[in-house]
Amino acid sequence: MERITQQRKIVLGLFNDNKNSHLSAYDIYKLAKKKLPKINLSTVYRTVNTLVEEGKLSKYQLNEEHYHYQITEKVPHYHMICSICSKVVEIPLKEIEAPAKLLAEKHKFKIARINLEIDGKCRKHK
Repeated sequence: MERITQQRKIVLGLFNDNKNSHLSAYDIYKLAKKKLPKINLSTVYRTVNTLVEEGKLSKYQLNEEHYHYQITEKVPHYHMICSICSKVVEIPLKEIEAPAKLLAEKHKFKIARINLEIDGKCRKHK
């Protein structure tokens, strides 16, 4: 049986409080520190890595600097990321899968997996 630590409860609670958020470890640290002042950054990294291994959090590299995390969802999705403000728009897998299959058929290609991240500018920064 897995041990539910206070740190895990707080980290998971932060994601429940910030639905659809893509938080970096440092973002998590700043928010967690308000609830648990003695928490340190290395504890946050260990906690999020454990939660990723358990499948409770998903890890995304939304820019080249660092990873972001979010609650693992049952509906797979991809990200469009604004290069100006880092806004993230989630695109459901089903919207990408059909065109990808058509392209694969056209080019006689068998898809093993799809890994997609779209960088650009959001509506505000066009």
